[in-house]
Amino acid sequence: MRVVVVDGVVNPTQAGLPVLIAGRYLVGPLLGRGGAAEVYRAHDQVLDRAVAVKLFLSGVTTTDPRRQHREVTTLAGLSHPRLVTLYNAVEMGKTCAVFSSRRAG
Repeated sequence: MRVVVVDGVVNPTQAGLPVLIAGRYLVGPLLGRGGAAEVYRAHDQVLDRAVAVKLFLSGVTTTDPRRQHREVTTLAGLSHPRLVTLYNAVEMGKTCAVFSSRRAG
């Protein structure tokens, strides 16, 4: 299978080929979109598990790297049944990808 390997900012829906982030996360279809980020279905090929990936949108003022870092570190320190579990975060240029557990659906 041919994939687009990502080290920088990417829009998976525009790539035209499957997108691989950090050498292990194969990005699937879009699950949802907000003002500052998009969330995609993904598969962790190393641990063979379903994950969700949140990709912060570049060029949006609310995607300041400091804000992204605060969001990631805050989520990493929380544990609650109604919150997703943070698995990984990868810096990609001026933005980052956040990998978490995926809720059913």
